[in-house]
Amino acid sequence: MDSYFDLSFPYAVAGAIFFLGNHNDPTRINGSIHVFSSIIPCIVASAGEAEYAALFAAGQHAASIRTTLSDMGYPQNPTIIMCDNTSAIGIATDSIKQKRSKAIDMRFHWIRDRVRQGQFTIAYIPTSQNLADYFTKNLPHDLHAQFHPFLVRTSTNASETTASS
Repeated sequence: MDSYFDLSFPYAVAGAIFFLGNHNDPTRINGSIHVFSSIIPCIVASAGEAEYAALFAAGQHAASIRTTLSDMGYPQNPTIIMCDNTSAIGIATDSIKQKRSKAIDMRFHWIRDRVRQGQFTIAYIPTSQNLADYFTKNLPHDLHAQFHPFLVRTSTNASETTASS
């Protein structure tokens, strides 16, 4: 299971799209199994902290899905969470030192602990490819049109996807 997530700062809205992916090609979308969009229920001091809070929220949803899949007999490799904020990725993966992040809500560090345990891998994805923006931002028409076929199934684009496979 893989996911995209994004946060639209300063509005403090987190969003994520979860799909059963392929670790050899983690950006290949085969249809979402869960989507969420939510307001982050606390005040954050920076975009990096807000993205870290959204990473926490996405991880919480992913952990539940991972457990369900495992209970059904499909244990998961580490879930790849794709994020477009390098500060949030750095805090979650321990690759940057937290100098000014002492005030980050302690519960958000749950995601860092889960990365350390090997349940999640955090990967960078450029903002222009982040499908979660569809649910958290007002996108320009060209990006909206680019993301729409991956997120909304209609009989037209379903048959096009099948025909091109």
